[in-house]
Amino acid sequence: MILRIFRSNQPILFAMLIPIGLMLWFPGLWYSPGAISDFSVLPGLYELLHPQALLGIGLAFLFLGALVFNQLFQQYDLIERRNQLPGLCFVLAFSWSPALLVYSYFLPGLVFVLLALRRIMQVYRQTWVIREMYDVGLLLGLAALCYLPFTVLLLAGWLSLIVLRPFIWREWLALLSGFLTIALLSAGIYYVFMGADWPQPWVSTADAPRALAPAVFKYSAALLFVLLGLVATPTFLQSLGRSTMRNRNLRLVLVVFGAVTLAIFPLLYFGLPRMNNLQIVGFPIALMLVYAVADKRVNWMITTLFYILIAMALLMNVGFIFWNQAA
Repeated sequence: MILRIFRSNQPILFAMLIPIGLMLWFPGLWYSPGAISDFSVLPGLYELLHPQALLGIGLAFLFLGALVFNQLFQQYDLIERRNQLPGLCFVLAFSWSPALLVYSYFLPGLVFVLLALRRIMQVYRQTWVIREMYDVGLLLGLAALCYLPFTVLLLAGWLSLIVLRPFIWREWLALLSGFLTIALLSAGIYYVFMGADWPQPWVSTADAPRALAPAVFKYSAALLFVLLGLVATPTFLQSLGRSTMRNRNLRLVLVVFGAVTLAIFPLLYFGLPRMNNLQIVGFPIALMLVYAVADKRVNWMITTLFYILIAMALLMNVGFIFWNQAA
């Protein structure tokens, strides 16, 4: 039923994401405000605002990210048939686990990443794109200012240029220049107002009662994502075969950004586990879900897996209230 409704391209359907997001995030009111690993140089909000206010801010950035994500697919025809499913997939990708129902600087950083992704897609078949690549660098710099590991996405920007255009060193340098502009500007502001007292990366170290959620749900969710990923891969490859050169290249740019974002997770997990953040996998999961369910020819097995994911998300998020109280 939900998939059938969101396969329409009526913009009003985006408003339906609000009750869906509220239903999935509402259990977060019962959770600890800690247990989030943020790697950012921005001032920490966790001691300044009430946990419920932080939850509301996180939910607002979730909807903003879903809006930009959905418009990205609409504007560049990144799926075979325009519909409102990308927004739904984005909300679900960041709401399927209790560990995701928190504010993190990752969320506003991801909005800048999506804006950078949209900007880099505008350079296809243009002759002079120095300004566009500088803008991409600025947006990635703002993303890294929110969440420092997003610095790795500079690599995604350069790889995307390889996909879209022949090598022109000025364009690569423009991307780096935009990024360095944000880095130097923020460093100068810190120096003016704080002198030699340079900021340290902000990391919340509160206890994590949500880690007590039964492992069976975590492994079940992982298995479900693997199955949906196996479904999404041939669907995506078939869409590449039916695409024009333009659409094929733009979809490959999605793969580049998704793969580089996903690579951040093991880098932090094995290198800096204290600063790892499960929200990192949300963006690649959202991309995978779109190509798993957005095609109107999706069969009943794929539809069943998607509904199982929604049911599992509700069960984990709502059920954790009782698990937390029991603990």
